[in-house]
Formats: sequence, structure tokens, C-alpha cells
Amino acid sequence: MVEVRKPEIINDFDLPFFWTPQDTDSKTERKYRKTRGAVLSVIVTDELHNGQWWRHITTFKAGKPLSPYELNEIKSVFIGENKRALLLLPRKGDPIKGNENHLHLFSNLGGNDFLPHVISQQK
Repeated sequence: MVEVRKPEIINDFDLPFFWTPQDTDSKTERKYRKTRGAVLSVIVTDELHNGQWWRHITTFKAGKPLSPYELNEIKSVFIGENKRALLLLPRKGDPIKGNENHLHLFSNLGGNDFLPHVISQQK
């Protein structure tokens, strides 16, 4: 049996200075808020599914949807620039926390490249 190790927790000291940790009562979630520019909120949860660790990011901006730039910034800070992420757009009625302004990113932390290659090499 292959040992599945839990991923390293985000080190708050490695985050850009304008991302500040927030208090939480949860033992599995970590919360952050961006305090420069538009106020963005992020909840980070590392979850084990089918023997693979996934990072689940729930993110939102009060009152309006996030821009693609803001979503990419969140992905870079909390998942990494060199990792892929899925943006989940749930079906109506799916049991997902939040409202229409909450977006959910998922990334496989085990290093598996789980997405198809959609860009072919150009000659």
C-alpha cells in the first residue's frame, strides 16, 4: 500500500504581505483576506479523495463576482503558478457552500496532471 502523506500547510509568512490570515474555529480550514485593493476572501481546505490530496479554494468578493485577474492571483498565491487548477461551476442544487459570488478552485496536490492537454505543440 502506498503511503499518502498530507500536504504541507501554507506558511503564513510565505504569503504576500497584503494577504492576512483570519481567525477560524475550524481545524481543517484556513481563512485569508486580501487587504490591498479590492477586499478578497479565501478559504483553503486540503481534502483527501480516493487516495489523492486536493486543495479546495473557496473565494469571493463582497457584492460582486471576481475578475479573471483576481481569480488568477488567488490561484498563484494559494495553489502555485506552476500547478493546474479546476474551476468548479456547480449544477443548480449541488451542495456547495456559498452563493453566486463564491468560486471554487481545486488542484491535485499529488503532482498528477489530471487535466487533458488542450494545447497542441505548434510547428
